[in-house]
Amino acid sequence: MKKSCKVSVHQLQVGNFVRLPVAWKDHPFLFSSFHIKQAAQIELIKNLGIEHVIVDLERSDVTPIDADAVNPIKLPPSAEINVLKNDMDQYKAEQIEVQKKLRRDIHKTEQNFTRSVAMMRSLISKLRNRPLNAVDDAKDLVHTIVEQLLNSDNLVLHLMSDAKQDESIYYHSLNVAILSMLIAKELEWDRSEIETVGLSALFHDVGKLKIPPQILKKSTPWSAPELNFIKQHPLLFWSNPIGHLILRQYGQ
Repeated sequence: MKKSCKVSVHQLQVGNFVRLPVAWKDHPFLFSSFHIKQAAQIELIKNLGIEHVIVDLERSDVTPIDADAVNPIKLPPSAEINVLKNDMDQYKAEQIEVQKKLRRDIHKTEQNFTRSVAMMRSLISKLRNRPLNAVDDAKDLVHTIVEQLLNSDNLVLHLMSDAKQDESIYYHSLNVAILSMLIAKELEWDRSEIETVGLSALFHDVGKLKIPPQILKKSTPWSAPELNFIKQHPLLFWSNPIGHLILRQYGQ
């Protein structure tokens, strides 16, 4: 049995899954492939000025009407059909605008993520010699991310990105901070608590800075001693000045 077939628009019936052979902008439907759920949709298809469509037989609930049983006479569209078409055109236009705005917002959020990575890179470089400045920079970064998080649940997820090979600590730390703050928000913590957990998450891997890069970036499996050393990075965090500062300011 064929998976799909080309049929006359007069053979369509409710339950067919169709693919329209016209550009998306040239019809009022939200998608070019869809299930026909009402007879009015068939009338709209007939008034597109096309003779045939593709029917996906596997995804259809019924087969098309037999070619010998159809009435090929084309009637002018009724007032009801015109109203339906206008409503569908309006809805489609609204959805196009929604998608355009979403793309603009995502682009803006991706720019914010790039700036966040740059801030993360800067504050990490300050950890050894200027830990107080690093904490202040981290607070500003977390505050900015929380602003975005509280304003849009969806867009904040676009802040997360795949790490570049030589910048994994920056990307990973941001990702963990964002997810931690999202969880805190869902738990209905107040803003100050969300920022505190975000700050802690931002620095959760600081201890890895004390691990030689030739170990962290090994392309071959770690030896048992190397793996044990890496597992000590949370303890190395608290031996770092930044760990003492966070514990002193936020520890219970």
